[in-house]
Amino acid sequence: MTIGDLFVSDWSSGSFTGAEARQTLDVWTAAFGQQTARDILGALTGALATLPAQTASDRIVSARVTGWRLIADPEGDALHGVLDVRLRLHPLGV
Repeated sequence: MTIGDLFVSDWSSGSFTGAEARQTLDVWTAAFGQQTARDILGALTGALATLPAQTASDRIVSARVTGWRLIADPEGDALHGVLDVRLRLHPLGV
């Protein structure tokens, strides 16, 4: 598994300050097939529920999977799974 692209945008309103972080998590399986890739993506999805309620600087308002996809390796040797995750955050002390 590798941590892929990160995109952070403003999620503030007139009454609070916040940020939305979108992160991709990438997994590869070699010769194990689609079910193994789906199982790994499912385990990562389940792990989101175990995130702490806050980090050193932010309170995690929500963490959810916004989508996933399986991409066949052009050479047929592996399967690439991509999990798209969205975190909504409020800074602590603000």
